[in-house]
Amino acid sequence: MDEAAVYAGWNVFHCGFVDTLVPCNQRSIDVIEEQLAKGADIVFTHYPEDSHQDHINTMRATLAATRNSKNVLYYEGFTTLNFYPSIFVELDSACLIHKMAALAKHASQVTKTNITGRHVLDMADANAISRGIMARTKHAEGFVPVRLVY
Repeated sequence: MDEAAVYAGWNVFHCGFVDTLVPCNQRSIDVIEEQLAKGADIVFTHYPEDSHQDHINTMRATLAATRNSKNVLYYEGFTTLNFYPSIFVELDSACLIHKMAALAKHASQVTKTNITGRHVLDMADANAISRGIMARTKHAEGFVPVRLVY
């Protein structure tokens, strides 16, 4: 994730949790609250229906930590199930190229799945097209709101 995050321009923080053993407890909630205290206009978290236990526990801890946040959105990933977005952000060509390049650098997670190499990028592209069709545009990202103040 670090190489992909650096490429995308994100700040990454590590909490010391072990992969596949991320808890939903006071410590994980506190870690998220500490990051939120630094400022966040919108908080994105995993959708509740997911097949990965780390994603589910991260989402639960995030919901607890964002109980006073105005803007919280669920996003979808490769392990998300039954996702039906109602909020869309249009992706222009440059943004989609940047996203694909970042995903290509996310090798640590790609190698843990049965989805190999180019297929991850094909899936992401197909998803952007599918969400674009839903949004009546060429490419889009879809989100489900927990809360959204517009």
